[in-house]
Amino acid sequence: MQLKHSKIRGFTLIEVIITSFILAVGLLAVVAMQAVAKRSSFETHQRTVAMILAEDMVERVRLNHIAWQANNPATVTVGDGQTARAKPACAEDSGLMTACSLADVVNYDLYHWEYGLYAKAAGAKGGLVKPNGCVLLSANGELTVVVTWLSRQSFSGITSSNTVTANCGAQSDKRRKMALTTRVAS
Repeated sequence: MQLKHSKIRGFTLIEVIITSFILAVGLLAVVAMQAVAKRSSFETHQRTVAMILAEDMVERVRLNHIAWQANNPATVTVGDGQTARAKPACAEDSGLMTACSLADVVNYDLYHWEYGLYAKAAGAKGGLVKPNGCVLLSANGELTVVVTWLSRQSFSGITSSNTVTANCGAQSDKRRKMALTTRVAS
């Protein structure tokens, strides 16, 4: 029996090289998708924290609306670039407040909100990057709460006609904003 020699040589090696190349490109794509997912996860976390903080301040104003309306401080800004608020002397670490004025109640709400913006609470992780918070309670009971933070990516194209929303935080193409507007009892 005589063996025939094939004229095609090295065909198996070429298949292995092509397969390796395709596999390498696929793995690079998986790594790139993982990086995008990680970045998107960070942005989503920041937006979620901002929403929670904005809702927290809305609820604080709703609960203490008499104090807020009596001491309407116009637009209040807390956070990055602002002087840190001190806890009112009438407030204890336990949260108990005795003999506090209405202004102290408003300051205590702002103190705790600023604390949350920077994630200073015990065991807190994942605060916002360079946060600012703005609160405006108008005479007709309309409440606007804005939380801004710095993102990793630039973004442009959307502007706000609302003065509080537009002026809250330093202007930057990386600045993100979460705004809630509602009505409180008057």
